[in-house]
Amino acid sequence: MEQPSSEPPTIHELEIADLDSLIRILEEKKPDDRTDEEVDLFVSTIGQLKFLKEIESSDRVRELCQKLEFRHFECGLDIFRLKDEVDGIYVILKGMVDVYIPSKDLGAGEEEKCVARFVPVQLFGELSVVKGGLRKARISTVEDSYFAYISKEEYHSIMETG
Repeated sequence: MEQPSSEPPTIHELEIADLDSLIRILEEKKPDDRTDEEVDLFVSTIGQLKFLKEIESSDRVRELCQKLEFRHFECGLDIFRLKDEVDGIYVILKGMVDVYIPSKDLGAGEEEKCVARFVPVQLFGELSVVKGGLRKARISTVEDSYFAYISKEEYHSIMETG
């Protein structure tokens, strides 16, 4: 019997139409105006990310998916910078971002280095939201990018309810 994968679905495993539908819903509807079917679409895609699968309560995952907001950043913009205050968690729906951290070797004029590239259906910012503190990296868009977003305050409010 094959073991279910603990990895999040990849862009190849999801229908592009589903991701486009998520973007449309986020753009057009406020969180409290979404239908149960629309929230189900978020749960079936974003809810499969490891970070959300580790939340014991499916009701909390559903509520987090209900409260997602829309964010769009054009190519070349920083979403946040090193030591910024933490604002929330981002899930890439379309586009790509690069992750930069300070370089330990500040020689040769290099102050930071790119350590990762995130693509659709990956999330970032969750560690700072959960653990607190300031941002530990700079995240910059590689192309126009669209995100599902939940604020730090909304996340903690949902997770702290009984």
